[in-house]
Amino acid sequence: MTDAIQKPKQHIGHTIKHLLEQNASEIQKVLPKHLTLERLLKVALYCIDKTPKLQECSPQSLVACIKQCAELGLEPGGALGLAYLVPYGNVCTLIIGYRGLIELARRSGKLAQIEAHVIHANDEFKVEFGLEPVLRHIPKLDGAEGAPKAVYCVARMTDGSKHVEVMTWDSVMKIKGRSKSGGSGPWTTDEEEMARKTVVRRAAKYLPLSPELADAFMADDNDFVDAEVVTPALQLSQDTGETATQKTKARVAKRLEIQDNTASNGITQAEASDFTADEIPVP
Repeated sequence: MTDAIQKPKQHIGHTIKHLLEQNASEIQKVLPKHLTLERLLKVALYCIDKTPKLQECSPQSLVACIKQCAELGLEPGGALGLAYLVPYGNVCTLIIGYRGLIELARRSGKLAQIEAHVIHANDEFKVEFGLEPVLRHIPKLDGAEGAPKAVYCVARMTDGSKHVEVMTWDSVMKIKGRSKSGGSGPWTTDEEEMARKTVVRRAAKYLPLSPELADAFMADDNDFVDAEVVTPALQLSQDTGETATQKTKARVAKRLEIQDNTASNGITQAEASDFTADEIPVP
């Protein structure tokens, strides 16, 4: 009997590292100053190493998500919860966290402040809309806070104008139920953080967006199903509709450059061609 000699299976981290090194110069071009290629690679590989199901994803989909993180300037995983690498079968999908959206929203330069909070059953809360809106929230800090019942976002622009968005918990849970990640990833580990993200997304259609935040919404739309939100991809503070459309399509094309034609990373060439000026509403 001849003993079969098998080579040990190469850890997917080595494959990812190799693919990222092959595209290092391209990734370096889109990285913001606060995030280095070395740091991004270290954090991404740590996420993959500590999540066994990510190791079953195709290297191409993992690299595509890491490249999206580079373009947005967000670290995946970590205590801050800026972004998450979430496996769906053998495909990795990037999910932007609440803190990630807040970080990107501030980059427009036109937001002085933006925050979101969850209202619990034992909190004191009052909201009134009209010509003189009123919002008052006093959290229950001693004793049981109770179950979550609503979530709200407050944004103040540099010109002094304000916007308040409130959603019931039932509305948030309906969106969670429609999301393909509703039963896994941050929706199960950080539900209240995802509720904050939900109301920030709902408020975003009234806010000046940075190009990075518009990209984040575009990347998020395949998973985040909110019937009342149309991706405000062209509501950019410094671009005309035509220029913003071209930039959005260019970023999609860049992400596709490293995709293996035989593997799926959640964004196909057909989907990329769907981003046309006729289909994206211009405010």
